[in-house]
Amino acid sequence: MSRAVSDRSTARASARLGLTLRSVLVAPLAGFESAFNVAERRARVGRHPAEGFAPFVVAAFGGASLLVLWLKVGGLLGLRDSAGSDFHWAYFGIALVLGALMSLIGQGLWGLAGRYSAYVMGGAALARDLRTVWGASSFPHVFALIFLLPLDLVIVGPATFTTDRLTDPLGRAWAALSIALAVSFALWSGWLFVRGAQAATGFDGLRALVATMVAILCLVAAVALPLVVLTVTVGAG
Repeated sequence: MSRAVSDRSTARASARLGLTLRSVLVAPLAGFESAFNVAERRARVGRHPAEGFAPFVVAAFGGASLLVLWLKVGGLLGLRDSAGSDFHWAYFGIALVLGALMSLIGQGLWGLAGRYSAYVMGGAALARDLRTVWGASSFPHVFALIFLLPLDLVIVGPATFTTDRLTDPLGRAWAALSIALAVSFALWSGWLFVRGAQAATGFDGLRALVATMVAILCLVAAVALPLVVLTVTVGAG
């Protein structure tokens, strides 16, 4: 009996999470407010973390997706140099883990710095709500990681993450489309973040943009060390 009740509770929680994420995607302000209300109810009954684990899981996926995008765009723009012979699956796996970690570190920093910057700009925000914004706004990156990455590997292969010139017309066409879609997901995520910052702080659009810049600085701080490590390891081959 208790197991059945537990299963029903888990199913309801999953359904609520799905509805909340869907609401964030189609109606961000209302969706974020719904997420904040759920966190408030969890906090009242002593649940930890109040925002749940979902924002951290989605943030980790988002960070991994961002670093995959960097591997593709960095080579295209000549910001990194990695021949096909230097590619190793172990390094690629490390890149995904580092991307997830840097996003989680940035999320934690944002919970602190965002709260302080909101206070400085005449507003107020809860750290848990700011962490929720970071996680939920990363959801479009999940599409890039789950759908685009497998297709990248099937159609183009590891060459999509190196600086080798693609000779196959289909591979070149897909690589261009994949990058365009990944950038679109990243821009969508950024827009959701601004709307989430508005919902969490009550700011107007301009101050929400300033708060977003603070979040970018948090991400830069979290990226600095892992990016240096990644560049050295991948470049060394």
